[in-house]
Formats: sequence, C-alpha cells, structure tokens
Amino acid sequence: MMKRRLPPISLLHPTRWQRFSLNQSSQSKIHLRSSTQSFHTTTASTHNNQVTVRLVSINDVYDLSNLPKLATFVRSLNPKASAVTLNGDFLSPSALSSIDNGRGHVAAIRAAGITHVSLGNHEADLQISDLKDRLNELGGRGSVTVLNSNILSGLSRQSREMDIVSSECKSVSVALIGLMSDESDMFRDGTFRGLNIANVKETYAEISDKLNNNMPENNISCIVPLTHQSLQGDLNLAKWMLEFQSQSNSGTPIGGVILGGHEHVKIHEFVPDGGSNEQTIQVVKSGMNAQRAAIVDLQFENSTLQSVNVAFEELDDSHHQPCPIVKTIVEKRLAALDEMKDFTVIDANTMLAEYFVDSSENPLPLSSELSRFQQTTVGGFFCSAVKQEVVADVCVINGAPMLAAKTYEDGFMSYQQLTSELPFPLKIIVVKMTRKQLRDAIEYSRENVEEGKSARVLEDGRVERRGYLHTDFEYWRQSLTCDSNELDDNEVISVALPRNLLKGFCKIKPLMDLNKELEATNALPNDDDYIKAVDIIVRFCCKDRWSTIGSQLSFEDLDLNRDGVLSSDEIREAIKLILGEEEATVELVNSMIEVIDTNADGQIDEQEWNQILSRTRK
Repeated sequence: MMKRRLPPISLLHPTRWQRFSLNQSSQSKIHLRSSTQSFHTTTASTHNNQVTVRLVSINDVYDLSNLPKLATFVRSLNPKASAVTLNGDFLSPSALSSIDNGRGHVAAIRAAGITHVSLGNHEADLQISDLKDRLNELGGRGSVTVLNSNILSGLSRQSREMDIVSSECKSVSVALIGLMSDESDMFRDGTFRGLNIANVKETYAEISDKLNNNMPENNISCIVPLTHQSLQGDLNLAKWMLEFQSQSNSGTPIGGVILGGHEHVKIHEFVPDGGSNEQTIQVVKSGMNAQRAAIVDLQFENSTLQSVNVAFEELDDSHHQPCPIVKTIVEKRLAALDEMKDFTVIDANTMLAEYFVDSSENPLPLSSELSRFQQTTVGGFFCSAVKQEVVADVCVINGAPMLAAKTYEDGFMSYQQLTSELPFPLKIIVVKMTRKQLRDAIEYSRENVEEGKSARVLEDGRVERRGYLHTDFEYWRQSLTCDSNELDDNEVISVALPRNLLKGFCKIKPLMDLNKELEATNALPNDDDYIKAVDIIVRFCCKDRWSTIGSQLSFEDLDLNRDGVLSSDEIREAIKLILGEEEATVELVNSMIEVIDTNADGQIDEQEWNQILSRTRK
C-alpha cells in the first residue's frame, strides 16, 4: 500500500458539513488556537520521527468479573496505551446495577485503568439524575473522561465533547470523540431519555471544524470516533468518512478507525474507499464483558499516518492473572449480590405448581433452555406472573431477553438468577388488541426469521428466532387443548408485552402493524407508563411468599410486641421461620414490605395484611 501523508485537520472536513469541497488555498498548514484547559493531553510512545499512538478498546460491560484481568493486561503493555476506551453500556444492565444504580460499575471502571468511556443506549436505563451522579463520580479527580459529542443538552457538565491524546513530543495528536447512535430504532421516541441526539455525521464534521479553528497549536492528525450503534451504522459512518476525506483532500482519503460498541461479538471490518487509493476505515468491536481487548496501534512517521494495526487479546486465566487491587474492589461491590444470591424468588414447587406438569401428569422442569426455539416453562412463569400483576388477559415475552439458558433442577430460582435471566430492563406495557391480532403475532414470531439476522438450526430442524413469543401458562395450555375456531377472533383483549416489540424490535410484523393502529388512535401508553419485568415478577413472588406465611401464621402470631403493626424486624423473623431464609437481607425484607404497604409507612398493619391474603387466596 502506498503511504500517504495525512493532511492537517483543515482537510478532514468542509467548513459546512453538507459540502465536500474546499478551496486549494485551504490546504496550507494551519495554526490552532485557544486554551488547553478543556481537554486532557496524554502521551504516546515515540522513537525519533516514528510515533505509535496505542489505544485499547472494549465495549458493553455488564459483568465486572473480567476487569481485574484487563487491568493486569493494560499495565503490561509496552508501548503503553495512550487511552483505554469503553465504548458504551458501562453502567447497565446488570444484576448489580439493578440494585445500586451503577455505583459498583463506576468503582470498577475507575480502578481498572479505563481512561475514556462513551455513552451507550443502556446508560438511558438510569434516571437522568442517577446518570449524572454516576458520570460525575467517574470523572472525579480526572480519573475517567466521559466522551459525549452528540447528546450535549442536559449532560454537558458531566461529559466532554472531545479529548486529545498525543505523542510525547507533541508531533502527533489524535482526537477522541463519543458518538451515540442516531438510528431511528435505537430508542423508542428517538431521544436519550428526552435528550436530543444530534446527527452522527454532522457532529463529526462540526468537531473537525472546531478542532481546526479553536484548539491549540497542535497538528490533529486524525479523529477516532468511539461509537455505540449497530454494525450497519458504523459501516455507513466509515463509508461517509472516506467520502468526506476524499472530497476534502483532492480525492485522497486518509483512512482511520472506528472503535465501536453495541454488538456483543468480536468484529473487525474493513471499509475500502472504493477507488485506487486502497485506504480503509476499520471498524473494531471487541465483544462484551471485557472477555477480550482490541489493541489499536496508529502508526505515524513525521506526523504522517502510515498504518492502523489491530490485534485482539483474549483476557483469559491462562495468560492474565487478575490484578489483586481491582479484584478486591470488584468483589467488594459484588458482595451486595452475594447477600441476595440465596434469596429464592421463584419456587416452582409451590408457585403456579399446577402448570409444571404435562398432559400426562409428568413433571416439567423450570427451564429457559432454547428460549429462541421453543416455549419454555421459565417463559411461561414470567408471562403468568406479569399477567396476574398487571391484570391483563394474556402476556407474551419474546425469547431474546431470556439469556441464562438454564434448567433449575430443584425448581428454585434466586434473585440473582432472575436478574441473570432478564438482565435488560424489559419494559412491560398493556395494550388492547383482538384475539386474531395476538394469534397472528405469535404465529408470525414462531414461523419467520428476522430479516438481516443469522439463525442457528438445531439437528431436529428447529430454527433460532429472537422474536419467538412465549405466552403465559393459561394461554399456552389453552392453545394446546382448544380449537381456535371456538374463540371469537374479534374479541378485544388486554395483552401485556415488552414495549420495544411494538416499535419493531425483532420485526414481528403483526405487532408493528398494531403499533400503527394504536398510534393513529392515540391508544399507546405514555413513554413512562411501563413497569420493568423483573420488578413485576419479584412483586408477584413476594405476594406468593406472603400467602405461604399467612397459611401458617396469623397477624397476631407475627406481631410480637403487640403494637398492631408488623415491623421490619418482625417480618425478618417470619421470613427466617417460614421461608427458611437464614439471614434475610434488608433488600428482601424491604421487597416483602413494599408489595403490600399501601400507605408507604414502612410497616404492615392488619388491614394491609388482610388485603394481601384475600388477593393471594383468590
């Protein structure tokens, strides 16, 4: 490949992003102005006129357990990394963040040596106030730079539009920017919790102009976007960047790299310029949970980009021992989960037990295995719990968000296992539809493969489908025993389901068509009118636990001090005595109280006790 000198930043962009032309006079070397106070500057390795700016990239960290190995790996590098980036989904979803709002993730990220993070779609799982707190904690004492280039309104104080890494002799400087996807299907309403997302390509061009006119006297040799969007979105951006560079530099693109997130598998794509220059933009994603890291070496000579070299390092036990300090921090944060790991949320031996037998009265195990291929009992339980709690006629949940693929031989599922089954904040809404619309949606989800998605095929011929709809036990059994002609197709029923299915997730056409009907009649629930599936399931199970307690003890038995209310200490004793929980955690006790504490005073009076027992005994 012929080496080409990288032009100064003035050639990387047009003055206006819509145009791809510059006057020949603009190709002269520029002088950048203003203060450096708004940006960090870190060093990269240099040797004479040869410079390597090394970047290490990971993305989508939901499980913290591999971050201690990442820390060991980063500290062993020679040359050292100028930046260690985490490209979105660094606070949520995870079992831990569901109870601490991302605090544990912040502590682990700071300790692991990660220098830069950019926003992912699941950072929007947190309330904006909680997100701001976490971003402030990340950036405390200059520990981690939060890059956020296209969601400035509302988060500008907690994040930076760009950051600069440069060689030790300052002959080469590289700008890092953070780009959140502007794809229409990334967020239901097209906003990041109500904050507008600016166009990705326009943002890239505007930052190029800002670097050219307002930064200090450095030659910004290239811009590296940290993105969180689909692979297709990154490929489109790469193609546009090459065209942008070519038109800005007399037909000569310079190439580069995009460090991406959102996909959970290793990706390394080369997007060529399509001409005779043989330049490419590489799209690099390392996969999820820091199972591997991408090492990206930007190699320059005399401030000229020579090559972009990418390698992947598997962060396994055979090569990388965990850093003891980071491991201690992670373990301390995960202790909150350890306290709850033995709290049995689901007991299929007593909860909905009548459905865990087949038509021949043979027992059915509690299992989520092959949830993208078939109806599972875990799917049936989740749907049944949601249906009862939200008082719907039917509930459906697709197989994609059920991730554990596990059989629970004893019929027990702990809180931690529940959040591992449903790590994403599945947002449940209730809508009206006809029985025919529901049946069409279920059949479509089980017969069609989502366009553009690969699908495994089992030896018995069953095909993987992300959208495979599971139903509640009652509907499941009814579909096996009843003739559909016996039911009124035009009967309007209430159906609980994940909100994103209506908006096109998994592309279940009957549900997408229903969404248009509901929008046309203003019948869609409001944006905030949802409940997370895990919360609903826990509420259902806690109510069932009250039924178990109430079947053996009276209110008077539990009211040990005879003050007419049940305190948290008295409820803790009941849980230990009846449910066999040796050490009932604060979280467990609070969950039990919250499901029936209608006046929110933190304790249970006899009226609340009678109300819950009357409901659970129906």
